This record gives sequence, C-alpha cells and structure tokens, in this order.
Amino acid sequence: MATSGNRDAAGSSKHRSNSNNEIWWKSPSYLQFDDEEEEHSAIFEEIFTHCPNPSTSQRLEMKHMFPVLNKIEDKEIKAWFDNRRASANLKKKSCELNSMKEKLTATNKFLKNENANLTKKVSELLSENVYLKQKL
Repeated sequence: MATSGNRDAAGSSKHRSNSNNEIWWKSPSYLQFDDEEEEHSAIFEEIFTHCPNPSTSQRLEMKHMFPVLNKIEDKEIKAWFDNRRASANLKKKSCELNSMKEKLTATNKFLKNENANLTKKVSELLSENVYLKQKL
C-alpha cells in the first residue's frame, strides 16, 4: 500500500522515527513508494476509474484478478479507495472554489469601477448643486 507503514487501515498514525530522529511526516521518504506499492497504486487507480466504491466481493475479486494484491488486507484496500474518493472530492471542491473565486474577483472589480463612477457622479452633482444655490 502507499502508506509506507506510516498509517494503519483505520487511518491512525504510527509514530516511527527515521535515522535522524525526525517524525515520519517530516521525512522526505514518507512520500516515496517502493516498486510493489507503485504497482498496487497503478492497479487501484485503474480500478477506481471504473468503480470508485468497490464492494467487499469486488475487492475480493480484485485479489483474484491481481495476485500481487494478495498481500494486502481487505481493510487496507477499502481504506485506499476511501482515501482516493476523499481526494477526488477535495480536488472537485477546490476547482469549484477557484471558479467561484474568479467570478467573485471579476464582480468585485466591476463593483469597484461602478463605485468610482458613482462617486464621481455624486461629486459632480454636489458641485452643480453648490453652483445652482449660488445663482439663486
């Protein structure tokens, strides 16, 4: 699995230290995968495109179709798909928020321009009002 032994299937962190006595999440090796984990990840990614939420029977079928997955417990496979769906949802929300931010930025720019124009118009009307009062 892509957890590199740092998290169990339930998602709780295992506090292990590397040789420099750094906590695992500060270690650059934390995000490195070995060849077997790369292969597992590639298989899971391919399956995810067709079935993002496999049932227990589908996960067992995966193990039969891909013998390299036999070393992985079902709860670890389930956790991988749970994490991948959460990641996909975060990416989707991030795109939506970026789109909304662009729209709000454009609206803000428009409103600032409109405010400047209206402020100028108010200033002109006040000047005209002063001029007309003086004429009376």
